[in-house]
Amino acid sequence: MKKIIMLVLAVVIVPVILTAQAPDKSITSTHIRNSIVDQEPKTALKPASQTIICPVIKDTWVYAFRPDSNYGKGYGWKDLTDPTKDITVPKMFLGFGGADKKAVLLQFDLSKLPKGKAAKKAVIKIYNDYAGSAAETEVDAKMITKPWEEMQVTWKSKPTWTITSISSTVLKGAIDYSQPGKWYEWDVTKMIKIWMVSKKPNNGIALDPKGDSGVDRDFVCKEYQGKEQFFPVLVVTYENQASVKKPVPKETK
Repeated sequence: MKKIIMLVLAVVIVPVILTAQAPDKSITSTHIRNSIVDQEPKTALKPASQTIICPVIKDTWVYAFRPDSNYGKGYGWKDLTDPTKDITVPKMFLGFGGADKKAVLLQFDLSKLPKGKAAKKAVIKIYNDYAGSAAETEVDAKMITKPWEEMQVTWKSKPTWTITSISSTVLKGAIDYSQPGKWYEWDVTKMIKIWMVSKKPNNGIALDPKGDSGVDRDFVCKEYQGKEQFFPVLVVTYENQASVKKPVPKETK
């Protein structure tokens, strides 16, 4: 009887011991996979570029035919020539009305731009909502070299700007009041480098029409209430540094 009991116990105990000693394959494989993942470098992803919108802080125009007139509030000439008529909506005028030149002066808030870093691309954009003729006018973007006051500047007192242009754009095509307007832009990437890297004063940008004939065009200025989406802007794009792969420390248990 004792031999039979001992035999039964041996049959029961042996598989239990074998089972307890057998390795847990699922735990072992998981541990191996986690170790491999922990040792692999992970990448901190960054966008390839960053775009910053700089709002306009000064915008006006100066008129050769009326050299003593200031248009800082954005009004045209109706309020000056005939006070009995309604004043024009706030605008800037650029180009020619016959042989009389109209130039636009702009200055933007650069406070959000990183100091000492050159931009990948920078453009100023202004919105043309009326042009009475399809005649073409080439306009240069030039760097203003002296300070100026928006509510005081006139053609006679206008600040100096560089002779050499940074870039040029051709204005063309008639635009009626019943039609959608058109954005025009000038590449001013070099100016951002001068202001933010070389640390030269930001006195703004002059849009200077070339030649002595053509057509003048209406552009929306910041005083035009309800047209905020069409205000002049400076759009600056920076290229971010490439993402760096950094190994994640292995967790020890």
